[in-house]
Amino acid sequence: MALSSLRPLRSRNFALIWSAALVSNIGTWMQTVALGYLVTASTRNPLWTGVVAAAAFVPNGLLAPVGGALADRFDRRRWLAVTTMAEAALAAVLAVLAAGGAGPGVLTAVAFAGGVASAVGFPTYQAMLPDLVPREDVLGAVSLSSAQFNLGRVVGPALAGVLLVVGSAAWVFAANAVSFAAVVVALLLVRLPRRQGVHTGVGIVRRMAAGARPAAALPACRGATVAVAVVGLVGPTL
Repeated sequence: MALSSLRPLRSRNFALIWSAALVSNIGTWMQTVALGYLVTASTRNPLWTGVVAAAAFVPNGLLAPVGGALADRFDRRRWLAVTTMAEAALAAVLAVLAAGGAGPGVLTAVAFAGGVASAVGFPTYQAMLPDLVPREDVLGAVSLSSAQFNLGRVVGPALAGVLLVVGSAAWVFAANAVSFAAVVVALLLVRLPRRQGVHTGVGIVRRMAAGARPAAALPACRGATVAVAVVGLVGPTL
């Protein structure tokens, strides 16, 4: 039974994207820990610690629906590559700023920009899953993706602690920038079914509203959506 849960990894495309996402996720959590440490150590102000954490994660709660709409409009592989490279560039900027002793306001602004790039890009990864595995393995692929995210939350902070001891926060940010290369390389190697973006002439806001109405009408879906929204908006900042 345990081996059957790993069956999606037999699909080459999924194995490539899953492994790359794990590397990138570890790097992201490394950066989250290092950013909080750097701001706390430089300001000694818990308010700044909360602000920089919120700047990195709140965009995911607010802009994820926009990312989902964009995943339907654009070529998913290219859009995910673009947003991933944007995150890599912003992580590199953080490394330079940290090495130069930048203030918390600048670091928070860059962290917010990185959160926006992640928010509009991550739904594309989720939307790609049915194209990466056979239909009967989609549920397993979703479960493995959740496991990958939680594994990153464990490994990332531990590695961040090691780099902070032997180096500095700038080292951690640089490592995160490099970790995004794994996703870009994986996207270059995968082969996905050719699809066209959905262009119906309906604006993004109206498309999001059209999707929200049936979700809000179903009690189970409504409850799950509210729970995820609360965790996404509040949980990471605690």
